Amino acid sequence: MNIFSYLYQGLLPQFLRQMLSWSTFLYFDQFFRDYFRKITDTPRNKDLPIVPLLGVCFCVGVVNTAIVYPVDTIKTIYQQFEKSKHAQTGGIIETFHQIRQSSGLKSLYAGYQVRIVQYMIQSLVTMGALERFERRLRA
Repeated sequence: MNIFSYLYQGLLPQFLRQMLSWSTFLYFDQFFRDYFRKITDTPRNKDLPIVPLLGVCFCVGVVNTAIVYPVDTIKTIYQQFEKSKHAQTGGIIETFHQIRQSSGLKSLYAGYQVRIVQYMIQSLVTMGALERFERRLRA
């Protein structure tokens, strides 16, 4: 194994997971911000009040967890299999089938509560930065 393949081992599953995470975050962040702006009559040039902003963060955290968490679980188990010399895995899809057969689909969400809180906090920080950035672009 050459040094570059060793250094970048496992990067593809992580890259795909990050793309999914950011895509869902950006889409649903905008979706829920627009929704909460509509129900609170907050114009786009004003910041959302704190309570609707927390509602957006909660919604984005739940949706992002529901979509990304199972993919993250599969990615982690796949990477564990990939490192094992005795692994008989055909890839990420095969890893998913192995998880489904051995533990069931519910196992993909084991420990999701902590991840929801993490995504809510991440959403709050990122969304605050995005709102300020958008406001500066409009000015």
